[in-house]
Amino acid sequence: MARVLLLGLFVLLLLERMLDLELGLAKGLSLKNLYIYAILGLLALGALMRGRIVLSAPPHGVNLAYLLLLGYAALSWYFAGQLNPWNLPYDRVEGFITLKRLLDQYMLFLVFLLTLRSREDALWVARGMLACIALSNLITLVDVYNILDLGIIHEREDGRVSGPMGESNQFGAFMVLFLPSILAMAFMSRGLRRVFWILGGLVSAMALLLAVSRGALSALVVGTVLGCLYLYRYIPRGQLTRGVLITGVVCAVVVSVAMLHYGDLLYERLYAQSDPDDMRTLSSGRSYIWSAALATMAEHPLTWLVGGGWNMYDNMRALGIYFYATHNTFLSFLYDLGMIGLSLYLVLVYAMLRTARSAIGRLPAAQRAELIMFVIGFIGLMWAVFFVNLYKPWLLIWAYLGLMMRVAVSASRTAEAPDGAPDPHSPEPVTDPGWDGAARARRERG
Repeated sequence: MARVLLLGLFVLLLLERMLDLELGLAKGLSLKNLYIYAILGLLALGALMRGRIVLSAPPHGVNLAYLLLLGYAALSWYFAGQLNPWNLPYDRVEGFITLKRLLDQYMLFLVFLLTLRSREDALWVARGMLACIALSNLITLVDVYNILDLGIIHEREDGRVSGPMGESNQFGAFMVLFLPSILAMAFMSRGLRRVFWILGGLVSAMALLLAVSRGALSALVVGTVLGCLYLYRYIPRGQLTRGVLITGVVCAVVVSVAMLHYGDLLYERLYAQSDPDDMRTLSSGRSYIWSAALATMAEHPLTWLVGGGWNMYDNMRALGIYFYATHNTFLSFLYDLGMIGLSLYLVLVYAMLRTARSAIGRLPAAQRAELIMFVIGFIGLMWAVFFVNLYKPWLLIWAYLGLMMRVAVSASRTAEAPDGAPDPHSPEPVTDPGWDGAARARRERG
């Protein structure tokens, strides 16, 4: 039942993004939040009945880092008037709404981390998530190629596919996290399931390519290279070579098919706009946005340390001072929270990578694939968000992060148990004295 509830929540979130729905009762009170609050309430009640504290659950480093980031953001929101060196009016209501989004992400992370208690259950839900994402990408191609005119997925004015997330760059970053795991499922399946995952990997790679997000495409390469270097000692050389060859074949097939209808778009985005001598064109105008934001911070050096106040950049956009978003998640944290907030965010990222890597080192080689692909995808995501601000995908991403942390924690606990010790999440075995060898010998002698 817990597995079905969590997968149902993920499907609800995915449909909400795809159909651009806001399933809410009032502003700030949505059906998905009620779903999350209900599950968290049950978790808290169960924890209290067992005499435990929910937030004491591992991974401790990840929970602590997120709580510190959330606490500092709350302080920055409360003192935004004092931190604001420009003496600008500050919209506290909008600032609170964005702060609540940060809290909602953590609550969803906790739901997927704490609801399930075994690695097998977490992997079952994770595979269901990946299957749903693959199906959403199939719907994307069906709609884009007008096999059926569903009216769900749209193209931008420049011809790029928006994908299930409704925006090309956000969809690209979203897929960077999940695509490695979808492709890996073809290696770990047999029979008809393997056919499904091969097709799912192909349509997902095709949908990502049609978004033509250079940041996302470069993130796939960077995530794969850095992820393999980070986990070099845990990846068998034969599997690495085979994976590179098969990935190359997939890329060749996907690019060949995409060129039939989107050749001009791919040429324009990936070649014509990749002039290294024109940084503004190469970065799609991001270099201008970044330099303007950093120049404003340079006028008030203290903002480099503590920031200008939570949600200050978007607050200044609402006032007409800036026209574009930062197009850089790390710059957003730096602008609003300074080096303190950005450092806390980087510590959170490192804590997740370290938790996953530690679990991989404790697992048998045959059980490492899911976490290895997660690390590769997560590193790629961190590269991708250097070029984009995410809004719609974050809840889906944090749900998956919570699930992968459950896989890592469960794997570590199982590996740390002494030989012959029962799984700490399994019921205590019932001992039958009739099977005790010494007792049986005494009965025979008597």
